[in-house]
Amino acid sequence: EDSLILIAVGASAVWVFGFRIVWAGIVTLLVGAAATALVRRHRRRRG
Repeated sequence: EDSLILIAVGASAVWVFGFRIVWAGIVTLLVGAAATALVRRHRRRRG
């Protein structure tokens, strides 16, 4: 039973950690795309 608990805890920890990494990557891409769009718009207005 102890080994099963350890496996379950380890699996859940890996899942949460992996999910955070994926979520952080998605957020980073979205923020980067938004920043790029804003910069392009700003430059177009000035230019």
